[in-house]
Amino acid sequence: VNGFDDALRAVRDVGEVTGAGEAAAGLVKRINRAFDGLSPLEPALEAAYLVWGDPPMAAGRETYIDALMSRCGLRNVCTDPGPRYPTVSEGRLRGWAPRVVLLSSEPYPFTEAEVAAWTERLPQASVRLVDGEMFGWYGARMLEAGPYLAALAGDLAADIETDS
Repeated sequence: VNGFDDALRAVRDVGEVTGAGEAAAGLVKRINRAFDGLSPLEPALEAAYLVWGDPPMAAGRETYIDALMSRCGLRNVCTDPGPRYPTVSEGRLRGWAPRVVLLSSEPYPFTEAEVAAWTERLPQASVRLVDGEMFGWYGARMLEAGPYLAALAGDLAADIETDS
């Protein structure tokens, strides 16, 4: 799965394979409705999404996480060709100058101490912990992801207004 539409296609495919095509089609409709309330930030904010702590690894381009970031109005700074989840150095992150850094709760469980450390390393960025399941798990979990991402985008917009 490389994006939002791929995730919906996977739901439909699993439904067909298991003889639950109608239920899967209904789930896809409900997922689309769950994302209707998501208004992307404008202008988009440069952002990094870290999935691992030591060594730091980021969600790159053509990933489901990247697609959800885009739906929030976050422009992924990790777009180099190569691995979809590359190892990134602190210097590289600093050079990309993300306005937002998201630290996932899984597969690596980032902590508040790591939020503080990354905030010190990247003082221009709003660094926050996010629910990795909302960004990384597709399927029925997408029903919860739409409202979660809408709230996150709203919080980020408020943070940016406060900083301005």
